[in-house]
Amino acid sequence: FLMEPEPRDSESGAGASSSDGLPRAAVAKLVKERLPPHLRTKPDVAALLSEMAGEFLQMLTSEANEAASAEKKKTLSEAHLLGALRKLGYPQLAAECEAVGEAEHGAQAAAKARKRKLKGAAR
Repeated sequence: FLMEPEPRDSESGAGASSSDGLPRAAVAKLVKERLPPHLRTKPDVAALLSEMAGEFLQMLTSEANEAASAEKKKTLSEAHLLGALRKLGYPQLAAECEAVGEAEHGAQAAAKARKRKLKGAAR
């Protein structure tokens, strides 16, 4: 589905972030880090990517919210977001995010176990 852009009260300056996008400075930094050193971008690239990322996040959260509402849930979960990615046509990205999430959960569980072990040894 296509979303119509929301009207803005005022246009942001070149260095500012828009209300719908990610902060342009952060986007510009990400772009710079990912590009080969010999490649540069025009100044409006960060603004465009910021808007695109904001639009993507709006679509993703809207789809996840619909799934949560259908389940009568008031809180979005990882499962809602992963399902939204799949429904929006990003199954590969969903699989990659799921793998990262599983690794993160494993690291958190290991850290908790180490902490419990240290507490037990200190007694």
